[in-house]
Amino acid sequence: MTALNKQDTSELRRNIKQQRITIPVDQQMEAALAITEQLVRQRHYRSSQHIALYLPNRGEIDTRYLIEDAWLDKKSVYLPGLMPVLKNR
Repeated sequence: MTALNKQDTSELRRNIKQQRITIPVDQQMEAALAITEQLVRQRHYRSSQHIALYLPNRGEIDTRYLIEDAWLDKKSVYLPGLMPVLKNR
């Protein structure tokens, strides 16, 4: 297996993002529900009290269903905090 160089990786990410945002909203929602249903049945998820997730951006899998399930189960949900990118850093 060959390693991708930085340009190949950037192009691959750009292509995947472009494909992702073309998926119809109803299919995105269906996929998010299916993934949530699979995850909540997993032993590691059921036994966890702390869950780290993200909020979706531009066609990413919607994690709101999983967040809601975690809250109903009294789990702590952690989301990343984003800071602006500063020049000269």
